[in-house]
Amino acid sequence: MRRVIAYWALFVATFGVYGLMVAWSLPALRVPDGSLPFDLRPRGYDYSQAQSYLTALTDAQVEYYLWTQQLLDLAFPALVTALVIWTSLWATKGRHWTLRWVAGVFAVAAMVFDYLENIAVRMMLQSDPAALDPKIAGWATMMTELKSAFGTLAYSVLLVLLIRVAWNKFFAGKRKNEA
Repeated sequence: MRRVIAYWALFVATFGVYGLMVAWSLPALRVPDGSLPFDLRPRGYDYSQAQSYLTALTDAQVEYYLWTQQLLDLAFPALVTALVIWTSLWATKGRHWTLRWVAGVFAVAAMVFDYLENIAVRMMLQSDPAALDPKIAGWATMMTELKSAFGTLAYSVLLVLLIRVAWNKFFAGKRKNEA
């Protein structure tokens, strides 16, 4: 019972942090042209988009962005990774260990690329937009795309595991009813 409560606490914490990021941070980091903050662009951003967004941010928005990065962007990737790993452990229950490890490896890779993206975004936020290094914007885009790809793979493996659990429960229940 404690494991179930701990799991739901982790689930609620993960989506609570996500909710804060979207509901609280997103409106504060919008710019007049409606561009999204760096973290919410799954396809990344080219140099001109990054420079345009940075130029449109006020000093207060930059400080706010850096503050939320220290708080929310530090917690969210680790929470999501823990949630994926815990769910995959529950869904496999001693069988299909390869899928469990694959989901875990993909989730950890997504977390690492998310942290690397955060470092690149932090470097861009702390630089002068007029003198923004194109290599940093390119690195940030590559990390964003890798984070998105590995996150999608982790969730896809997790979905397969959960479908397997549901399938087994459905057919196990059907076989019991027929017997």
